[in-house]
Amino acid sequence: MIISIFNTTEQRKGGYTPSPWTSPAPPSQTTSALGKTGGRPRGTARLLEIDFLRLVSMLAVISIHVSSTYLSYETGHLFLGMNLAFLLNQAARFSVPLFLLLSGFSLEQTGRQVPYLTFLRTRSARVLPPYLGWVLPPRQHRL
Repeated sequence: MIISIFNTTEQRKGGYTPSPWTSPAPPSQTTSALGKTGGRPRGTARLLEIDFLRLVSMLAVISIHVSSTYLSYETGHLFLGMNLAFLLNQAARFSVPLFLLLSGFSLEQTGRQVPYLTFLRTRSARVLPPYLGWVLPPRQHRL
């Protein structure tokens, strides 16, 4: 039996059948305490394979950051004559492009028709303040 990672025929016809790839409850029943579906419009099933790919990408980004501190060290941990941290670092480089791909896919799946400049304005208003708070140096107080 072949399981498709895309919507099954029953889902395309309008009926809901749980599959190993979507959340077990119909989308109308997957609400939080606030009555929202986690940012998804009602009627869109959560794709578990997207969550899995996000998890894999997240772990790969963490491995890039952890292994980067060991790149210049002389170590006895070699694989095919190369530093094992270097191999791990380079093998995980797929993660950032995959994050961008998943972001675009998730935005497309919401089905909202938002103009690009409006999207940039709302996203920037949400992302820039914490980013600037993290990046900008603290003010020096003079006594």
